[in-house]
Amino acid sequence: MPNHLHLLIKIKSEEEIRKAFPQTSTQTLTFEGVNSRIQNLEGLGPVEKRISKQFSNLFNAYTKAYNIRYKRRGTLFIPNFKRKEIIDNSYLTNVICYIHNNPINHGFVSNLQDWNWSSYHDLSLNNPSLIHTNFVINWFGNVQAFQQAHQKVNKIPPEERIENL
Repeated sequence: MPNHLHLLIKIKSEEEIRKAFPQTSTQTLTFEGVNSRIQNLEGLGPVEKRISKQFSNLFNAYTKAYNIRYKRRGTLFIPNFKRKEIIDNSYLTNVICYIHNNPINHGFVSNLQDWNWSSYHDLSLNNPSLIHTNFVINWFGNVQAFQQAHQKVNKIPPEERIENL
């Protein structure tokens, strides 16, 4: 999107985090949703704070590179990104479709296939990419079901669609 972006990320499991941080003490790590704290990870703090910091670093690095390339100064992004916890299977399905249909919802294109900067293409073609294509396609059942779910969203009146993601 020219003025914003949507990302769907998964927070790693406790086991995956332990593997990523082998220096962590043997005390129990506790998880209670997005707002939980990971104890004893060498001062890394709450999961959401670490994720926010990683995105902050990404946005700052991108802004610096962009500013150097185009000989400009200042920010590119409006501060504060929003995040929402995926609370059930239905919501995950809706969020995936919402993200892909966002260019249509904002009037940039009228057909999903016309938006070149979307993971929809890689997923529809089942292309290997950095996206977990197998997970997403399997979530819907197959590529045809994935595409049909996105077409259904386009038939829902705008006032009834998921908003403010």
